[in-house]
Amino acid sequence: MTYEPAARDLERRSAALSDVWPGEALERVERCPLCGARDGDVLYRGLTDKVCFCAPGSWTLYRCSRCKGAYLDPRPTVATIGRAYAKYHTHEETAEPPPPRGLLGRWRRAARNSYLNARYKFDLRPTLSPGGWAIGLLPSLRCRNDRAARLPLPRRGARLLDVGCGNGAFVEDALAWGWNAEGLDPDPDVAAAVSPRLGAHIRTGTLADMRYPDASFAAVTMDHTIEHLHDPVSTLREVRRILQPGGSVWIATPNVDSLGHRMFKSDWRGLEPPRHLVLFTGETLHAVLTAAGFDKARQLRAPFVSRWWFTRSYRIARGEDPLAEQGASLSFQTKLLAFLADWRGFVAPSCGEELIFVARRPAQAGP
Repeated sequence: MTYEPAARDLERRSAALSDVWPGEALERVERCPLCGARDGDVLYRGLTDKVCFCAPGSWTLYRCSRCKGAYLDPRPTVATIGRAYAKYHTHEETAEPPPPRGLLGRWRRAARNSYLNARYKFDLRPTLSPGGWAIGLLPSLRCRNDRAARLPLPRRGARLLDVGCGNGAFVEDALAWGWNAEGLDPDPDVAAAVSPRLGAHIRTGTLADMRYPDASFAAVTMDHTIEHLHDPVSTLREVRRILQPGGSVWIATPNVDSLGHRMFKSDWRGLEPPRHLVLFTGETLHAVLTAAGFDKARQLRAPFVSRWWFTRSYRIARGEDPLAEQGASLSFQTKLLAFLADWRGFVAPSCGEELIFVARRPAQAGP
């Protein structure tokens, strides 16, 4: 199934931008940033910013012939990539829905607490043990809660760093769960926006800027961050250095081998040029983690979110704003395909819209 643009909004938005990214603000990518191979095939030409409508220029995405990852060439430099984030969607604080009320709401909250306590070693109250067992038996609810919690708490007060923390929502949750959590984001507007809630728990900069001491953290999380990096392998090596021996890294990123990408092609929501500089398959991400010195890398099941990805991709194909609250809806047939894609991803996580991996710094001491 293919989709053709049905609206001209995208063209009007793009026309308002400068036609090209300044040449001096670009860099060539001679080798795959993920495996170092020189050979790559053009996957798409003429990609534009169809998500935030703030980055000028058109972009070429290559597929590495060795590792099957994908990368932009040319791409913005480290010094100029910031202009692509002028209207980035994580700048704004997300309005969380109010907690459920009434007897049903209290039951749901207690059931969720029981599940998270048992699986992630939290100490949340109130609890309802039968409800926790029920969540464990329901794949959709289980995957959603696993995605939210990310990693087990090794001990109360263990230190966690969320790299690319955006609006700080996960940091806030992790603090409530017992982590000594902090967030890091390169955008100074992020810290200003969340400071009333989180204060000193959010810092501005990159991992290279911070120069954390060795073995500073029990856990590092990167939620849709790694695809934005110019040098993912070097960043992961830095993550390994700041992790304590036996500490864990948790990563989520779009899956270039997903059914949604195969359906929507250049309109797939996960491409997002030029902010997404690299894209992964499950095998690619596993290999990158291994190359960075991690062991016991394993892929987790992603939540059932194919309908979200399909809807945003469909709106991009129609020339609509994929981040708007209202927009075109999927046909019944496409909704059914999204439902089937969720279950296919549950059985074979390498096919899901999102890749989620956990890996560990080897327990023995060493660089």
